[in-house]
Amino acid sequence: YITIGTHLSLYFVPYMSEVLGVEKSMISLLSVVNSATMLTTLIFINPIISRCNTINNMMIGLILQAISLFSLVMISGTNFFLVAFCIMLFAAGFGIFKPFVDSMLAEFTEGEARAFVYSLVNTAISILSAIMGFVSGYLYDLNPRLIYITSIFILSLCLVILVVLKRSIPVDYANTHGTSCL
Repeated sequence: YITIGTHLSLYFVPYMSEVLGVEKSMISLLSVVNSATMLTTLIFINPIISRCNTINNMMIGLILQAISLFSLVMISGTNFFLVAFCIMLFAAGFGIFKPFVDSMLAEFTEGEARAFVYSLVNTAISILSAIMGFVSGYLYDLNPRLIYITSIFILSLCLVILVVLKRSIPVDYANTHGTSCL
């Protein structure tokens, strides 16, 4: 998902201007909204929810992103405030999801295994980034909404994986790594 999430943001500006009809002068404000929301999430929200179960937090992040992307696909016509709200939801969701993925990766690996896993993950992300850069361009040319629909599909797969993972993690781990909070 990290790969598509990275490429997805590259298409915000053309999508906002070409498909949603947001004035180009207003699009720069959306970058401010994205950055401010991400920063706010990282500084104020994540420290509070870090006491909650890591997998639940990641699921919340994925759900916020999916709602945002679904809304962006469904919007018809120019509504800057609705678009800004969607960008805020996406930034908050990604701001929640990404740090908890990183912390979970660190928690489940130790010593030399950690170095191997990190190198494997980074190599996979690099390879998939090259492939997704190619594919995302074709998707956008085919239909600009397809890149967001594909992302929603990938988010849904990630959510299913997290549900399966949550059920397979021992109760001891869940109890020592945050309360449910849901």
